[in-house]
Amino acid sequence: SSCTRTGTHPDPSRDSSLRPSAMSAPQTEGGAGWRKRGTDGDEEIGGRCLKALRSDVSVASMAWPPMSPPPPDDFDLLLPKQPPPSPASALFRPPVEQGTKYVIVSGGVCSSLGKGVTTSSLGALLRGHGFKVTAIKLDPYLNIDAGLMSPYEHGEVYVLDDGGETDLDLGNYERMMYLSLRRDNNLTTGKIYDSVIKKERRGDYLGKTVQVNPHITGSIIEWVDRVAQIPVDGSTLRPQICMIELGGTVGDIESMPFIEALRQLRFNLPEHSMAWCHCSYVPDMSGQKTKPTQHSVQALLAAGLMPDFVVCRSAEPLRTETRKKIANHCKIPAVRILSAHDVKNLFHVPEAMVAQNAVGLLNGILQLDALDVTPARFMSRETGFRSLNDWTAFAKQVDLAEEGHEV
Repeated sequence: SSCTRTGTHPDPSRDSSLRPSAMSAPQTEGGAGWRKRGTDGDEEIGGRCLKALRSDVSVASMAWPPMSPPPPDDFDLLLPKQPPPSPASALFRPPVEQGTKYVIVSGGVCSSLGKGVTTSSLGALLRGHGFKVTAIKLDPYLNIDAGLMSPYEHGEVYVLDDGGETDLDLGNYERMMYLSLRRDNNLTTGKIYDSVIKKERRGDYLGKTVQVNPHITGSIIEWVDRVAQIPVDGSTLRPQICMIELGGTVGDIESMPFIEALRQLRFNLPEHSMAWCHCSYVPDMSGQKTKPTQHSVQALLAAGLMPDFVVCRSAEPLRTETRKKIANHCKIPAVRILSAHDVKNLFHVPEAMVAQNAVGLLNGILQLDALDVTPARFMSRETGFRSLNDWTAFAKQVDLAEEGHEV
C-alpha cells in the first residue's frame, strides 16, 4: 500500500514523487487530486488509502469511546434560562395603530408663530368635513404641566374637564374643533422623563441601560399612539385624524427627542398616513425675505424629515414670487406654500386656509377619501361649524363685537 495505517494522507511537501498532475483530469469530489508518478496505471492515492483503512480489520477492532446517550425529554429544562426581553429596550420600531392619520404642525425661525391657531384651523376644517378628529400638544419643557408656570412667561393656564392644567393651545383646540380633551392630550418632556424614570426604578427595564433613544423616543411614540385612539368628540368612535402640534422651534436641543420620535412614527406607519406642516416666518424688510424659511426647512431636513406644507407667517399675503422662491429652495410644490397673513381675528384663519385649498391638499397626501364620514349613532347632527359660511358669519360677529362705539 502507498500509505501507512497510522496516517490518513501522504504529505506532498515531504514526498517529491507526489505532485499535482498537470496532465491529469480535474479533481473529483472525493478530493483525490494527488497522483504518484512512476507506478502503473497512475492510481489515485486518496481513494486507495480510504479503501485500505475501511477494510483493515485491526482498525475496525479498535476500542472507540461509547456514544453519548440521547437527551432526556425535558432537555430544554437543562439549558440555562435566558431572561425575558426587556420592555421598551428595542423600540426603534414600536407597534402602532396603522389606521390613524396624523397631521404634524411644527415651527421654525422663532416662537409665537401661530402653530396652535394653524393646528386648530386645519382641525376645524377637517371636522367640518365630517372626520373624527383629536389633538395632542407636545411641549418640550421639563415641567410636568403648566400649573406652576408663570402666566407672564407662558400665558394663562387652561384647565380641562378632568382637571388637567395645560397650555392655552388646548383651549384653542377645544374652542375651534369642539372637543373635550384630557390631561394626556398635553405631553411634556417632564411627563415622559417622569414615566421612564419610574419604570427604571421599578426594574421594568431589567437592568438595561436606559437611553434617550430608544427608551424616551419609544415612550413618546407609545403615548401618542395610545392617546390618538381615545374619542374626544362626544362619541364612542375612535378618531380618524390626530392633529399634533410640536411646541418650540425646530433646531432647539430640547425638542430633538420629540422630532426623532415623530420621525420614527412616520417610518412605522404605512404610506399616506402622515402630513407634516411646518410654520415659518417671512419678514418684510424692503421686500419679503425667504432666507429664514430656507434655513428652518434645512434644519428639519437635517433631522430626517421632509415637510409636506410650509405655512408662512407674514404681515401681508404671500406674494407669488416669494411663494415660488420658497418652493424652489425647499423642494416643495408652490401650491403647498400657504400664506398665514394678518387677519382681524383668529376666526378668519379657517377662511384663509379654505381659500388656499388646504383640505384638498391634505386629501392628496393622506387620501382622506377612503375614510368613512358617517356620523356616530345619536349624533346625526354634530356640534360645530360644518361649513365655511358658519365660520365667516361667526368671524364677522366677532369683528362687530370688537368695534368701538361712542356712548
